[in-house]
Amino acid sequence: MTNSLEHLIEQTMQMKPDRMLVSEIRGLDEVELLLKTASGHHGTITTIHAVTQDRQKRQPNHVVQCVR
Repeated sequence: MTNSLEHLIEQTMQMKPDRMLVSEIRGLDEVELLLKTASGHHGTITTIHAVTQDRQKRQPNHVVQCVR
C-alpha cells in the first residue's frame, strides 16, 4: 500500500497535531497542500533543496508565487 503525501498530511491533520514536519516536498501540488496546512495552525516544517545558497534563499518566495 502506498500513501501519497496528500493522504498522509490529511490523516495527520485529523489528529490535530501541534506541529508537523514534512521531510521533503518535491512538486507544486505538495507545496500548495503544505501552505494550506500552515494556515490556522501553529506551524509546519519542511526542507528546501537548491543547487546554490543564493538559489536556496530565493526559492521559497518563488515557490509561493507559483502556487498563488
